[in-house]
Amino acid sequence: MLVVGARFLLSPQAAGAGYGVPAWQEGDPAYLSVRLAVTPLGDTWTVLRHGGTRAAAFGIRFVPAVAVVLSAALLFVTAS
Repeated sequence: MLVVGARFLLSPQAAGAGYGVPAWQEGDPAYLSVRLAVTPLGDTWTVLRHGGTRAAAFGIRFVPAVAVVLSAALLFVTAS
């Protein structure tokens, strides 16, 4: 995971293309962040639906989703 993250930091265009993520234009990282928040929100729903604890669903999955959405909001504010 560290190698994947480092690759995105060092060469984002090549890393994105390798994962099928199109290169973004100015201002689009916020939209990408919002789209990425969908995954932990879906995980939250899955954990709750299949008998997982609320602590695991909200503490482990929902909190990161909220953090991603908040960072996206900051990106939107700074971009405008």
